[in-house]
Amino acid sequence: MLAAQNLEVSYFVDNFKAGQSVRVGDKLIETRRPDALLAEERGTFAVLVGITTEPALTQVTAQLLGMGFAAGTDYYVMTRENLRKLLTVKLSFAELLTAREWSDDLGNVITVGEGCNISGTVSVCGCGNQIHIGNNVSIDNLSVTVSANNSELRIGDYVRRAGGGESITTVTINGIYGYTTLAPKVRFGENVSFNYNLLLFTNGSDIIIGKDCMLSSDIAIKTIVGHSMYDLHSGAQLVKPKPIHIQDHVWVGMNAVLLGNAAVGTGSVVGSYAVVAKKYPNNCAIAGNPARIVRRDIAWRGEH
Repeated sequence: MLAAQNLEVSYFVDNFKAGQSVRVGDKLIETRRPDALLAEERGTFAVLVGITTEPALTQVTAQLLGMGFAAGTDYYVMTRENLRKLLTVKLSFAELLTAREWSDDLGNVITVGEGCNISGTVSVCGCGNQIHIGNNVSIDNLSVTVSANNSELRIGDYVRRAGGGESITTVTINGIYGYTTLAPKVRFGENVSFNYNLLLFTNGSDIIIGKDCMLSSDIAIKTIVGHSMYDLHSGAQLVKPKPIHIQDHVWVGMNAVLLGNAAVGTGSVVGSYAVVAKKYPNNCAIAGNPARIVRRDIAWRGEH
């Protein structure tokens, strides 16, 4: 990623791995102690990557100041947020509807089919991410944010935002920080419709929506709550992302929340304000918090 931004890696800086070498492409990069490197490289511009906590940042900058190095002249602190900004590409759907295809040197690819009417933006940070939008997709004010590697967003033909009024459709695919080895997938099947304010958020697990689904307004679909939670004694992480699967021809009522591990069977109905976090069979109606089956062997038909 750094090479694609015309940045050269000269050294890795690590107290504990000094003297070791790390392969980057076809080049071996030496790991140096920070005090030795700074003493030898005075006058050059160093980039410190991955200062993630305020105490660590305060300690490092105090040490550099004590050695006579000036911020912005002799060194630059590259926080995670700064690195994200540096490597993020932001595109408008107005551009993409004209170009129909976009790619970069990091293997990120976006394609848009024929007959689409989409407004909004796409932000991509990472490598090998794929965004493919089918034909005749109609979504106003669509906001797509990808911070991952090798993720996929696929929107099938005839997916559309139904109804009038102001709305925002948000799709956030996160996998680059915290769950670096995962490559999440978000997929909309063909002929899916939804009303205003649909939110999809994944931090490492898949969200799959089958074909011919009808989603109402103010629906949240999230594979994880978005914050870390740990066991007080063991330190084990208690909240991990889990996949969500909505099968074909499912109707989801307004203000429903679908969380990690939710799976709704074909032909089923999710009631308004339901909180769904487990698996349910085909052709059933579920409602409540937590959602439970209120009727079996049902079918539904609706214009959407």
